[in-house]
Amino acid sequence: MKKSDALKLVLVSFLWGGQFVAARIAATQAPPFTASFLRFVFGTTALLILHLIRERRFSRLTLRQWAWLTLLGLSGVFLYNLFFFSALAIAPAGRSSVVVAMTPTVVSVASIIFFKDRFSLLRILGLMVALFGVSWAISGGDPASLLRGEIGRGDLYIFGAMLSWATFSVVGKIILRELAPRLAITYACLIGTVALAIPAVLEGGLVGVPRYSLEMWLSLAYLGLMGTVLAFILYYQGIKSIGPSKTAIFINLVPIWAMALSTIVLGEKITLPLALGAAMVIGGVFLTSRS
Repeated sequence: MKKSDALKLVLVSFLWGGQFVAARIAATQAPPFTASFLRFVFGTTALLILHLIRERRFSRLTLRQWAWLTLLGLSGVFLYNLFFFSALAIAPAGRSSVVVAMTPTVVSVASIIFFKDRFSLLRILGLMVALFGVSWAISGGDPASLLRGEIGRGDLYIFGAMLSWATFSVVGKIILRELAPRLAITYACLIGTVALAIPAVLEGGLVGVPRYSLEMWLSLAYLGLMGTVLAFILYYQGIKSIGPSKTAIFINLVPIWAMALSTIVLGEKITLPLALGAAMVIGGVFLTSRS
């Protein structure tokens, strides 16, 4: 792994850590489909402008490519954001971000099945440590409670977001064999934005747009430009360069940034189980990276 790839993906983890804080703010003022749609109005508009400046035209795609891009848009944009904003409306940002750290586990398993990735013992150990850290954090130091069904609705929503993003990561590996990262992201976001428009209108949240606070608009701008445009492009560059499994490992750093930023910006408290769980996640990232 090149240092430049690692630095880019660490930046992505920081941007997505801040995303949990911004989404927590946005989710308190707008319903999930509305917040998701407005986020991607910012992001998709910026991506289209960037694409036209660089390429000056839209590329012709095959029906098969459109099919994969539609799956990207529905998984990484439509479903992910529906679950994401639904979770952040009722769950703390720091705790929600820790659940997302399970994504590398799912992506790694999928990569072994579909792409014949190797699964070394050190890699298995790293994934198990990270997974245990996540369960420890969201259960308040009692992982057995998760087996008893003691899990909140917000946690279930964020699990749905995690699975949606894992699908987005794995499908990205397939489409990036044929398309550049920026082009794939642009079309996927455009498809996802169109898909979000109808439920956003039916939800009725758009009527409250004129009353949104400056804090709300800044949060949406951050989500659309930094958390979507910049982070998505860098993330897919990572997938193309080092593969989905290694790229997804860096998602484990997201809860570290999210907990720090949510404490500073939102005043959320970092409990001992949450901190210990995050520490185990970092350990799992190190072990998996070493493999």
